[in-house]
Amino acid sequence: MRVLVTYCFLLSFLFVPAINSLGQNYSSIKKYRSRSESDEIREKLTQARGLYKDNPDLALSLVEEAIFYSINLSDNKLTAESYTLFADINFHVGEANIAHTNYKKAYNILSGSNENLAFYQLLPKIGLSAENNNELDEALKYYQEFLELAQLQSNDNDQLDATNAIARVYQKKGEIQKSEEHFNQVLIQGNSTSNTNKRAVLYSNKSLGKIKETQNQDDEALQYYLNSNTIAYELNDAKEVNESYDNMTQVYRNNSDWDNGLATQQKALEYNQQNYDDQSTAKNRLEIANIYIDKKEEPKAIEQLEIIGADSNNNIDLETKSKSLKVLSKAYRKTGRPDKATELQNAYEILQDSLRALDSSQVADRSFRTQQIENIQNKLLLLEKDKELDLKTIQLLQNEQKLQQERIQRQVLINYALGLLLILIVIGAYIIYRNIRQKRIANQLLTLKSLRSQMNPHFIFNALNSVNNFISKSDERAANKYLSDFSRLMRQVMQFSQEDFIPLSSEIEILELYVKLEHHRFQNKFDYTFHVDDDIIQDDFLIPPMLLQPYIENAVWHGLRYKEKKGYLKIAIEQAEGSDNLVITIEDNGIGRTKSQEIKTKNQKTQKSTGIKNINSRLKILNDVYGTKLKVSITDLNPEDRSGTNVLVEIESARSLNLNQQKS
Repeated sequence: MRVLVTYCFLLSFLFVPAINSLGQNYSSIKKYRSRSESDEIREKLTQARGLYKDNPDLALSLVEEAIFYSINLSDNKLTAESYTLFADINFHVGEANIAHTNYKKAYNILSGSNENLAFYQLLPKIGLSAENNNELDEALKYYQEFLELAQLQSNDNDQLDATNAIARVYQKKGEIQKSEEHFNQVLIQGNSTSNTNKRAVLYSNKSLGKIKETQNQDDEALQYYLNSNTIAYELNDAKEVNESYDNMTQVYRNNSDWDNGLATQQKALEYNQQNYDDQSTAKNRLEIANIYIDKKEEPKAIEQLEIIGADSNNNIDLETKSKSLKVLSKAYRKTGRPDKATELQNAYEILQDSLRALDSSQVADRSFRTQQIENIQNKLLLLEKDKELDLKTIQLLQNEQKLQQERIQRQVLINYALGLLLILIVIGAYIIYRNIRQKRIANQLLTLKSLRSQMNPHFIFNALNSVNNFISKSDERAANKYLSDFSRLMRQVMQFSQEDFIPLSSEIEILELYVKLEHHRFQNKFDYTFHVDDDIIQDDFLIPPMLLQPYIENAVWHGLRYKEKKGYLKIAIEQAEGSDNLVITIEDNGIGRTKSQEIKTKNQKTQKSTGIKNINSRLKILNDVYGTKLKVSITDLNPEDRSGTNVLVEIESARSLNLNQQKS
């Protein structure tokens, strides 16, 4: 029954998922088949990401392919990733407007999706593109969303960057008070957090310096610029170091504080010379020359500017050289050297022509790239329109697929319900079966108790016949001795009358008393031996009470009593070699079962032996209820004349009988 229940459980949990597997839709199969194409798209994106700063044209070509493939595959994750990289390239080449359009496409795809990280990383980019397009309210929306997500993730660095961006937008909107509040919030939070975003703190200091400078609060502006300078040194950021020096110099020049302006630029000059930055060094000398001209100290200005002109290092850009020539021409003119001034002015014009040519070339390159981007954008728009035209068809297919999935789900639910019903039926049948079996076991135990009750009067009746025999012979002494042994035997029998199993030692004690009593009565009829194997630990083995007594009684009363010569009775209890089985032998050389049947009276023949009948019934019930293996075999000792009887009783696993737990 337990095997049946287990089988039903396995059937329900193996059969139903098998049905579910039939409901895998076409999109899953398509996704599996397109796995290599997805890998190819990712490879193109990886290549483009590594190329776009140095070779934007090739990067654009790779991204274009990636977008087309990902749209055709209907892979939203890859499509959003492709649009984001496309927008990154747009932004890098100065097409902020197109960049913002493509960032928004990626934003719309990722909104409401499970791609939380990609969505999170997109927000500052789309905010910056909106800001650069002067869509300040929209930029604020994206930056606020970025800040909220950063707060949810307890990301201190991103919180500082988001707050800086919000402050910057407020500054552009002219809402200076809100801008200052947010920049100050960055300073407070950035200086208190254990994971300080120093770059964000630097930017806030620089921005607050600009605000204070426009408000003519020069002392506060200088302090903020000085703070940004200190952090720039800590970050080893040469660009920010130079910018902070330039900002402080500008404040000093606005206030005609030439000495502090010169001192500041001198520090910047020394810093850049230590870093072998010729470009920045030239700019420092140009700024120093301008201050000297403001101070009416043209010779000193000329000294600095000629150093720039004498520098043959090509690291100085044309624009800086051009500016230095213009300032130098102005200085020579003021010192009364018009010929030199004119010469330098001509050199300046030549450089300006070169710069204009360079600008034209850059404009042409930019125009070409803009056209390339617009072509890609137009192709994408056409592809998206084609997708929109197919949307109704796709929607119909999706609806059909949804209906199919619902039908499959209903079938799955029905299968689960049927499986559950089957399990409930099996469990109910098992409970009914178990109750019936328990009732049957209870009835069998009651029958077993009844059989024991029947054996006791039968045994007592036979024993009293023996007492009556002694009294009839006027053998008072023998009767008294017999009664004494008989009373001991009765106490033992009554003590275990309610037990189904008793220790072997108790059963042996009962049998020894009983055989002694029978021998006392029929001592002229037989002798007996009672052998128990010395290796048997008697208290470790269990045996049904009064199991062997009826066989001994039959041997005496129906075999040995009618024998003309004196017979023998042999009882042996042994343990089977290599097991816990008990083997009990009861052997007599009496007249045998056949002869005994012949000499019975007519009345005796109509009655069956009560003891043997009860024993057989008891054995059957004990084997059934307790799962024991009690075997009894009765054979003739001498097959030729069928005299004598051999009773062999075998009890398997007598040492390990578990009587507290019935078989279910």
